[in-house]
Amino acid sequence: MQKLGKGSKKVIVLVGFLLIFVTICAIVRMIFIQRDPLVIVSDTAFTVLYGERRLHIRQFETQVRLFRPVKQAMVGDGAGDDLVSLAVQAAAKRPYCVLFPYRYAGGAAYYAAERPDIPIAVLGGGAVADAGYGVPANIPFIQTDAETDRLRAAAIEAVFAQSASADAGSSTLFSWIDPRLTPSRVKVVFDDSAWALATQSAVLARQGAGGMLPSRIWVLGDRVGSREERQFLEAAVKIQKNGEK
Repeated sequence: MQKLGKGSKKVIVLVGFLLIFVTICAIVRMIFIQRDPLVIVSDTAFTVLYGERRLHIRQFETQVRLFRPVKQAMVGDGAGDDLVSLAVQAAAKRPYCVLFPYRYAGGAAYYAAERPDIPIAVLGGGAVADAGYGVPANIPFIQTDAETDRLRAAAIEAVFAQSASADAGSSTLFSWIDPRLTPSRVKVVFDDSAWALATQSAVLARQGAGGMLPSRIWVLGDRVGSREERQFLEAAVKIQKNGEK
């Protein structure tokens, strides 16, 4: 019987490792697919303004963090409560939890009445949403932590104020809108959308608790000048970490 050479043995070992790796990946994928999904309600207007590619990036990011599928329940702009509920049920028969934007708080209440066994939460920011009007007491309401956002924005603006290359006007914007649609002077965006806060919101929803969450900071690197870039990025990262504690 002919003995295998060292090269052949290495090939066999390598093939063995590849087979084990492929098997593990297949098992992990199977487990992932079978897990109950997080469902987030969105509509056409939001998707267009937020940016479809950007939304998919947030979706993938949340899937990795939660290690479970994240599905979008798409509804028509201003859809009725019953249609919102139907869209969620079409997206998943038994979701891990469901996140509703404040504008669909009525749909959240309708869905909660039909599926009281599913954890849900309503997310909102702004003057009207902060008051929580229209959100039933039995549904967790997650508000934008506006005070923390203002403090973080002030710290960022202070950094820009020391830069000779800073543009006139505010360099920060409190909005979930696609950064490509914002003025060129905007260098950082505070995003309080359900997609940006999905991971933390899902945890709160599962606990049956509302609360306040600061926006996520997105640095627009292509708009940061070379003279201020290092100082700004270091400050922004520090502010972001402090805000998420």
